[in-house]
Amino acid sequence: RLGDDDHEARNLINLARANCWRPKASQANAQAFLRLAKARRRPSDILIGGSIVGLSLYRAGALAQAKALIGPMAKVGPASLDRSRTFRFGFDGQISALANQALLWWLLGRPDSAARAANASVVQARHPDQLVSQFIALANGAVIAKLSGDLAAGAGYAAALRDLVEREALGFGLRDAQLLGAALLEPAGSPPASLEAMQAALIDPGELWVGHLASLYRGWYAERLGRAGRAWEALEEFDAAIAGAEQSDLWVMPELLRLRGGLLAGA
Repeated sequence: RLGDDDHEARNLINLARANCWRPKASQANAQAFLRLAKARRRPSDILIGGSIVGLSLYRAGALAQAKALIGPMAKVGPASLDRSRTFRFGFDGQISALANQALLWWLLGRPDSAARAANASVVQARHPDQLVSQFIALANGAVIAKLSGDLAAGAGYAAALRDLVEREALGFGLRDAQLLGAALLEPAGSPPASLEAMQAALIDPGELWVGHLASLYRGWYAERLGRAGRAWEALEEFDAAIAGAEQSDLWVMPELLRLRGGLLAGA
C-alpha cells in the first residue's frame, strides 16, 4: 500500500516525465525526487532517482555526468534491488536505466556495448506485468539498432513493439510505434508509404511517448524526404529538428547534422 511519501515520490516522477518538453523543469523534478530518496534513505529510490537525473543530463549533452548516474542502476544485481519499490512507479528502474545506458554507449562511440545494453533491457522486460518497461526497452532497442546500422535487429525490435502496442491495446506509444515501424519496417523501395506514416505520426509531437526521441524521429523523416527527391522540404524539416534539439535534446545534434550533411553532399 502506498503512503503519503510514496504519493509525493510518484508525483515527482510523473512531473519529470510530463515536463519532457521542458528539460530544465524535468531535471528539477528528477533532482527533487533524488533528494527525497536520499533524505528517506531508500537505496532503490536513490538508484532510480540518479538514473532519471542522468537521463536529463545526457539530453543536455553532459555525457560523463549522465554515465556516472545511470551506470549504478543499470549494473546493480537483481538480488540487491527492492523490486516492489521499482514497480510502484509504473516501470522497472533497472530496465529503463539499461535502455538509457544503451543510448549513452552509442553516443560515447561504443555501438557493441550499446547493442548489448539494449538487448539486456529487452530480455529483462519480458515479464507480462512489465508493459511499460517492455515498451521502453523495445523502442530504445529499435533506435539503437538503426543508429548503429543494424537494420535487421531494428526491424525485429520495431515489429515486436508494434505487436505489443496492438496486442495489449496500450493507451500510449501508438505514434512512437508508427514512426519506428515506418523507419525500419517499410521496404527501401517504397518511400511514399514510409513518408505518409511518419508524417501522420509527427502531426502532434506532444503525443509521442518517448519524448527525448522526438527530434531524432523528425530527422529520420527529413532523411526519407530527401531520399524521395524532396530536398527543400527535407532541409526545412532538418532545420526544425535541429532547432528542437537545441532547445531540449543536444545529444541528438551530431546525428542530425550528419544526416543533413549527407543530404547536402548528395544534392
